[in-house]
Amino acid sequence: MTENGTLRRSSAIHGRTTRHSGYLISLRIRKRIEEVFGWAKTTGGLRKTRHKGTKRVDWIFTLTAAVYNLLSFKHVVAGVTVAALSRPGARMRPGLRDR
Repeated sequence: MTENGTLRRSSAIHGRTTRHSGYLISLRIRKRIEEVFGWAKTTGGLRKTRHKGTKRVDWIFTLTAAVYNLLSFKHVVAGVTVAALSRPGARMRPGLRDR
């Protein structure tokens, strides 16, 4: 906030970077990757690991990634994202199941 009480809405990234089309592509890919890790932390239970040791935590991470892949493949066919189904009480729309 500035001295006169207004908010500054400027990016910390310079305009030379943000004006290129590759920057927008990078943002979309970053969002897609963060969605996977967000799902793993909330629904997959990786926010707080319950195991000690690199081998066990690696195994749990691999298992969680495999579950995410199975869910995403299942719902790609139906046209529903995994993030949408992770919300409490979320269901597939009936029309998508028949395809």
